[in-house]
Amino acid sequence: MKGRIAPNLYTALWILFYSLGLLNISFLSTPLQLFLIIWSLYFFVIVNTRGKLPPLLKILNVLMVLVLVYGILRFFIPQKLFSTPAMFIVSYTMSISPIYAYYYFFNKKIIDLEWLKNASVFFVLTGFVIYFRQYEKAMALQNGYAEGVVNNAGYVVAALIPMTIYFRKKLLKYATLLFIIFISLYSAKRGAILITGISSLLVYLYYGKGKIKSKVRTIVGLFVISIILIIYVEYYLLSDSFFSSRLDQTLEGESSNRDVIYNMFWNFIINEDSIPRWLFGYGADGTLLLFNVFAHNDWLELAIDMGLVGAVSYLIYWIVFLKTILFAKQNKQKEIVLVLQLLFILFFMRSLFSMSLNRMYFFSDALMGYVLAILYQKNNNSHYTSVS
Repeated sequence: MKGRIAPNLYTALWILFYSLGLLNISFLSTPLQLFLIIWSLYFFVIVNTRGKLPPLLKILNVLMVLVLVYGILRFFIPQKLFSTPAMFIVSYTMSISPIYAYYYFFNKKIIDLEWLKNASVFFVLTGFVIYFRQYEKAMALQNGYAEGVVNNAGYVVAALIPMTIYFRKKLLKYATLLFIIFISLYSAKRGAILITGISSLLVYLYYGKGKIKSKVRTIVGLFVISIILIIYVEYYLLSDSFFSSRLDQTLEGESSNRDVIYNMFWNFIINEDSIPRWLFGYGADGTLLLFNVFAHNDWLELAIDMGLVGAVSYLIYWIVFLKTILFAKQNKQKEIVLVLQLLFILFFMRSLFSMSLNRMYFFSDALMGYVLAILYQKNNNSHYTSVS
């Protein structure tokens, strides 16, 4: 395959995978998913066997190996859980391995910034497809009633904010950000709303730096957006009894029983008296094995599943992530710093009250692959053999 056929096909297949439900050809979902995972793991091997890796990919290697080892071991310890060993492996590999594919494409300069700018619109549209498909499914569970629907795909649209950085038209950029804020609020997913708010503010402040004209535009823009959002919340969302109750519950400190789940798992961890279990955990989906519920927190999930080994590896991952942002600042890569900050806010905050490591989407992975390739390209030994 010559030129950009490989990255274009790879991206098109991801878009197709997430659009299958919309096209009513969902029977292709499993074989296409399997094909994409195998192709992504191929790039995982290629990137790791040829060339110098950025520090962040090195620690991701550790997490990937842990996932694969624990997932494979789970096949030999059959348990009657609603999650299978294959589901465990698939969720993490689909989330992490595309980073390596896009890192390869960008590092080999098969694709570049122009490609990313062209692809950014398709990435964002795919995110919207995922959001509205998820909304339809949630409504179906309630016999078509919209009231009371909490759309977990609020996190998906929050993940689209970094991608808008590469929109060519400023008007499209700001209009898309505003739309993301609207549907994030409508999702009623409190964690996603918080991430969206912080990320959007960071983007507007970034573009308000520099000349007085830019600052004035930002102030006026924020003022207009604030007025629109106030009207939207006051006259639309607050008239929705479910949204109002969610807001009241948040203000009263109610957390959908997350605090109960967190206390349960935390107390279990600190009272664990088995050293092997404390060090290596209870295996893949250990939280389900023990309490038949996910921890809804990456830190607790990994601590239960993989013990101290998993939790410490995850801590190192975040430390290296922060160091990567500092490295970008030292190299005066302002736009890359912004993208990394947005990705950090998205992934880290989600890890605290949801699942993050196994819930990254291919468009976020594409951004991660791009910024890592550009940031470390001068230091890389480009010994890859082209497979495109």
